[in-house]
Amino acid sequence: MRFSQRIGKAPIKSVIQLEGMDDALRTSLWNVIYAGMLANVNIVLETDKAPALVSYERRIWAEFLKKPLDHMPSNDRFVAEIRHLYFKAHWHQVYDLIEYLVNLTIEDHRLAFLQSTFNDILALELSGYRFVDGQLTPITDEISLEAVEKAIDNTDVSGVEVHLTTALSLLSDRKKPDYRNSIKESISAVEAMVNHKATGRKGTLSALLKEMEVAKKLHPALAKGFVSIYGYAGDGDGIRHAIMDESNLTADDAIYFLVSCSAFINYLKAKI
Repeated sequence: MRFSQRIGKAPIKSVIQLEGMDDALRTSLWNVIYAGMLANVNIVLETDKAPALVSYERRIWAEFLKKPLDHMPSNDRFVAEIRHLYFKAHWHQVYDLIEYLVNLTIEDHRLAFLQSTFNDILALELSGYRFVDGQLTPITDEISLEAVEKAIDNTDVSGVEVHLTTALSLLSDRKKPDYRNSIKESISAVEAMVNHKATGRKGTLSALLKEMEVAKKLHPALAKGFVSIYGYAGDGDGIRHAIMDESNLTADDAIYFLVSCSAFINYLKAKI
């Protein structure tokens, strides 16, 4: 992990890749394309309209690249050409290609693994997108990521910044991400803000939110909603549940809590 990521100074939009694609993500996606499709030059696809055998390579060349078939290179040269185009393409054009490939192969049971394999890579490399029914869908957006940056940079409560920075650091460790403790740190950031807004008085998160609700400082629905979210990761006494096992958690879980907790912190600061 880079120094700037460890101390939380890397922009959240570069950690969670929404408007770009780093070399690790691009290369990992290419390896899936090559190993899953291009290296298997004899794989063919039955079309619905006719029983003719149509190679994936020909369809990529003609349908996706819009190039004339009579200029299509031989197998080895074809792979080299695709590779050249792939690694100089803009990040969004790479996503165009993998979405095309997933839909090209979605009815071929031999390549049914392609969508889930891409999703594994997208999660591991913290892409802001996932495949849902053959379509790449954003799992977060610019506004959500800006909420995280605002919560980290624009709070006068030091504990909040420390917890959110740690949550981001644990999430962005590509070699050994710790989603469980990232979630705990995100929730601890909310606890720090709530304790601060409750004039420094200590107490459980649920109890302090209830006090804010009674004092008309917090809408009951918001208080109840966040207590319910908090219940996913802790009990009424603030002790984290053992069932929040790392094996059951994903980057998507950790991103959700980081974004949700950051937005709630921003709300508390503005409201109270």
